[in-house]
Amino acid sequence: MWVDIDGLPQQDKALDLSDKLYAGKLVVTGTIENRPHSFNGKQHDVPTLFATGILRTAKDSERKHCSSG
Repeated sequence: MWVDIDGLPQQDKALDLSDKLYAGKLVVTGTIENRPHSFNGKQHDVPTLFATGILRTAKDSERKHCSSG
């Protein structure tokens, strides 16, 4: 799943989000929509999380659900 952080407030975007989101360290709010992304020159519809806010730091039990956690 892709995460689009463009809808987050500017102060949240400055928190080194890529690593924290990938590692499952944050709980965010938003919506999930299928959006086109290009892979190897081909368009694919991919589930994309449009993050609109950061709720809190993830608990250890929640982090286990992330692929990299």
